[in-house]
Amino acid sequence: MTIKTAHEVSITYVTGGLTLVTTIHDNLVLATGDQRENSGPIETFMIKMQPNLAIAQYEELQVLV
Repeated sequence: MTIKTAHEVSITYVTGGLTLVTTIHDNLVLATGDQRENSGPIETFMIKMQPNLAIAQYEELQVLV
């Protein structure tokens, strides 16, 4: 007999570098790679912040306007 509540699963997904473009409410708008030097349009994707979502490492950049 198996007790389902006695089991936990953890999945770790590691990506390459991502650039945070902006946030919209509780969503992160991201682009793959380092986009600091890109002056044209960039492809983005969005992920929703969730209770168990963790960002392990980040680098804060100063943006010059």
